[in-house]
Amino acid sequence: NNNAIANADLTFELLQPYIFSNKVKGAWSFSAIADKQNFYINRILQNKFGITNRYAEFSTVFLDWTLQLVSLEKKSKIDADSTLPADLQGLRDLALQDSLQQFNSILSFTIQRDMTNDIFSPSRGFIHSLTIEESGLLPLLLKKWQADLPKFTQFYRTSFLLRWYLDLTDGNRFSILALKLKGGFEGKYGESFSDSTRAIPQTHRFYAGGGGSVRGWRSRELSAGGNPQFGGNVLAEASVEIRTNILQSLRDDFWDKLWTVVFLDAGNVWLDARDLQVKGVALAAGFGIRYDTFFGPFRIDYGLQVYDPRNGIWITQRQFWGETLRTGVIHFGIGHSF
Repeated sequence: NNNAIANADLTFELLQPYIFSNKVKGAWSFSAIADKQNFYINRILQNKFGITNRYAEFSTVFLDWTLQLVSLEKKSKIDADSTLPADLQGLRDLALQDSLQQFNSILSFTIQRDMTNDIFSPSRGFIHSLTIEESGLLPLLLKKWQADLPKFTQFYRTSFLLRWYLDLTDGNRFSILALKLKGGFEGKYGESFSDSTRAIPQTHRFYAGGGGSVRGWRSRELSAGGNPQFGGNVLAEASVEIRTNILQSLRDDFWDKLWTVVFLDAGNVWLDARDLQVKGVALAAGFGIRYDTFFGPFRIDYGLQVYDPRNGIWITQRQFWGETLRTGVIHFGIGHSF
């Protein structure tokens, strides 16, 4: 089906739990990835080396080096001279690339502080993390000796994720408030800055919508400018969720694992920082259920569009039964959305 959207990922991973000391761990993984969207297919071979250092009781540093060979196949005949509407501008970016094969060498540094009380279903504490990435330095050096390298883009990327958890029932784990703030920014530098044929790879763009994002929209369905399948360079998201263990009093080790959830999400992606506006922030609300298992909670959410920035329409301006509920989205997953 040419209109189907799918992602397949086959990964082999080798872990080394002790490097120099039991606080330093290593990992190597090799992945074959296929990402099919309406307008393109990305085929990715990826080699990743990682070191994890728990330098304090609640603080961890992650250092990763990722080598990617990305082959992008366009699913459209549009070329660089075509006149395109704004929402298909991403197709022009693809057409301008005279080579649809990219070689990415990405260095990533993450620092994380985890003060939560449970790995799967925290009821108090917080997790804060900051990630800084750079791509292009290694292939730029190699190009001096190997001139026929596949095309690469010099870019930087920074993102943060902040999560807080509060037990509203004084330690009884009956009602839990969860909050999330997420943001990111990326851009090109060096020779790639003014070269329109060198695009930031689709694998490292920001996307909005989906079960872990603004839940009134499907995955990669939301954007404040351009086609959402091509992502953006700026991301801003916020979520608040109340999780209630409605049958806790039964204590029968089956029904007392059932939770209900109500949530409110806000956010979007933008093509550029100067495009960032409050009126471009999408709002979604909804409800869901969770069921605790030994590998984490099983999740079902139903999200409704409260405010759609694409047309500036609020939920009160639409027919509730005929429009609002009809466009609602169901999300399934393992683990909480954040």
